[in-house]
Amino acid sequence: VYREAMCRLPLADQADDALGTYWDVTRTVEGAPLLPGPAPGYHSLVVWDQVATIVVTVVLAVLAGTVYNNRRFDDVNRRFDDVHRRIDDLRADMNARFAQVDARLSELREDLREIRGLLQEALRARTG
Repeated sequence: VYREAMCRLPLADQADDALGTYWDVTRTVEGAPLLPGPAPGYHSLVVWDQVATIVVTVVLAVLAGTVYNNRRFDDVNRRFDDVHRRIDDLRADMNARFAQVDARLSELREDLREIRGLLQEALRARTG
């Protein structure tokens, strides 16, 4: 025993609730009134509209997460590259300093050889 009366589409200027919609529904199923709902034939549109909204929201969230995550990976990779570059610069700087120290040690060895040669000549002149 299903009886359905006239249903009216929501009107923004005749709102009776916080959502801004109301329905003239006088439908009953076996004497119990039905909850207010969309007019016949509009139910599937509302459901598909909600599904489309949810799907679009999820897709946008996934895309935003992917882009943000890729940026984070790019940022981490950039930081690793910076660290490797700094290590390479430090290695090059240390190699240059070691080359300077090696050159200075070579000069000192030459000076020591000259001093040794002079001392040996002085000892030979004294003993001989």
